[in-house]
Amino acid sequence: MSSERLLALDKKINTNLDSGKTVQTIHIKVGECAVTSKKDIVLDAVLGSCVAVCISDPFIATGGMNHFMLPQNRGQTGAVVRACYYGRDSIQCLCDSMEDAGAVLARCEFRLYGGASVLNIDTDIGKKNIAVALEFMQKFHLKLVDFDLGGTVARKVRFFPHDNIVSCNCLPEVQPPGSPGV
Repeated sequence: MSSERLLALDKKINTNLDSGKTVQTIHIKVGECAVTSKKDIVLDAVLGSCVAVCISDPFIATGGMNHFMLPQNRGQTGAVVRACYYGRDSIQCLCDSMEDAGAVLARCEFRLYGGASVLNIDTDIGKKNIAVALEFMQKFHLKLVDFDLGGTVARKVRFFPHDNIVSCNCLPEVQPPGSPGV
């Protein structure tokens, strides 16, 4: 098996870090996941109500990230429906990809990010996404080592899988056009 399984291969861009080192950044969009053991890869995502799960197996220096948008599929069908858009399916796909790369889930470290209440709608999708992710962690007795969930602001997550390092930064709130103060 290759040391890299990427479902977002066409997303690589070169990024210069503050240290002067150049790495390849793979932006994980909604419904995507990536797993790699390469040293020079950074996985990143921008999250509002969506949730990203970062998994790392420090024993084999491999990690992955997903990005899901909705807690569950409510029976939608057709070409537009992709399993990784939905919480449980997306996390399961990421776990399966990690195992395919040689990871052992029992020794993996899990991190959860996102789930903010950023949409102006009655249903709080962010809270439901968080609940699905936490339920999955609990059901399979997975080791949750870090999280930054909920709130009202979007986040940018950068994950260095080989080094097992994650940075999660809140983004400034953006007022929609026409709102007071804009």
